[in-house]
Amino acid sequence: MMRRVIVITSRTVKQKARLNDSPTANLVYDALPLSSVAKRWGDEVYFEIPVSAPLADPRELVQMGDIAYWDEGRCFCIFFGQTPTSKKEEIRPASAVDIIGQLLGDPKEFSSVRDGDAITVEREDSTDTETCPEVIAVCKSDKKGTRKQSIGSGKLVRGFGLEGDAHADCNTHRQVSLLAIESIDKMRESGYDVGPGDFAENITTRGINLLALPEGARIRIGDAVLEVTQKGKECHIGCEVFRRLGVCIAREEAIFAKVLEGGTVSAGDTIEVLKNQGGR
Repeated sequence: MMRRVIVITSRTVKQKARLNDSPTANLVYDALPLSSVAKRWGDEVYFEIPVSAPLADPRELVQMGDIAYWDEGRCFCIFFGQTPTSKKEEIRPASAVDIIGQLLGDPKEFSSVRDGDAITVEREDSTDTETCPEVIAVCKSDKKGTRKQSIGSGKLVRGFGLEGDAHADCNTHRQVSLLAIESIDKMRESGYDVGPGDFAENITTRGINLLALPEGARIRIGDAVLEVTQKGKECHIGCEVFRRLGVCIAREEAIFAKVLEGGTVSAGDTIEVLKNQGGR
């Protein structure tokens, strides 16, 4: 999979995003760099771009932090919350879009963008992002058994978990959960409309074989160090994720860890498996 980073700039916002390998994302990437004028529609920023194409994989619902292409307006869309047509907690575009990637920072930063603001999108040249395992999303929820929302970055507290997350607990070895975007992508290919956080994971990763990590393995993410404590889990009765989808890949493909050293973790952080398992 070709992995490409772009940089979106408007007003005081300058944030990176990762494009997926869809045909529509390829067209957008080929059109860069570009400049346009931002428009707001609820918690969505959108703007015209020089791309005209039919949708390859239309989605009626998106996730916070998704970036997408809207063919009816030939627009680039950034979703950081609910739109005027959203119901309950869903994020619904005006009409179907193609998801072309995800933001690598806090989506809420785009709330400062206003109608008429200049906005640019350009490529970031970086060989490191092509080879290093990384964090795709940091997610939390207020309740257990529910999907989590991407928050861009968060604080891992030693011996506790992700600050503000319902699963954080000093009395468990399952303080933080991790799931690979490659696992989520397999579900998308099977027709499920899912993304980071939908399987209640705290950290969505890319480019690392989580299941190959033995219990006791230590990894560094951002400023924090985690120790792997468990692979897979049993879903509890009443789990919203399983009720909604009828399947939960976290059962087999998620791993759990405790926080040995706290610190901030963010989308875009590299992941390092520590060779010296006795510490840093």
